[in-house]
Amino acid sequence: MDMSKKNGGVITQWTLNTLSITPERVNELIGVDVRMKECYMLSGYIKEDPTGRFEIGHHFRSSLVVDVDEENGLVETQYTIYTLDGPAGEGLDDIGDLITKVFY
Repeated sequence: MDMSKKNGGVITQWTLNTLSITPERVNELIGVDVRMKECYMLSGYIKEDPTGRFEIGHHFRSSLVVDVDEENGLVETQYTIYTLDGPAGEGLDDIGDLITKVFY
């Protein structure tokens, strides 16, 4: 996990939603090294935001997750580290690959 990335704050009532794209394909398309077996997007609600990008309590959706540190409750995206608050909620089984077309 690259802790030099910006602190994105704390996400509560969070879920990791599966994407219909493989880490290998992500690497081929955009050169990002996803360090997990599947690709995910983090969603939940903003509890703290030191960057001021989001309003507290609003729903949040990340860009592509590149790593998860379950032991420490951290999620890394391409540019940001998020802290998870509490246990995971129920994510969606598979949200397709549309998100990759929007962000990449």
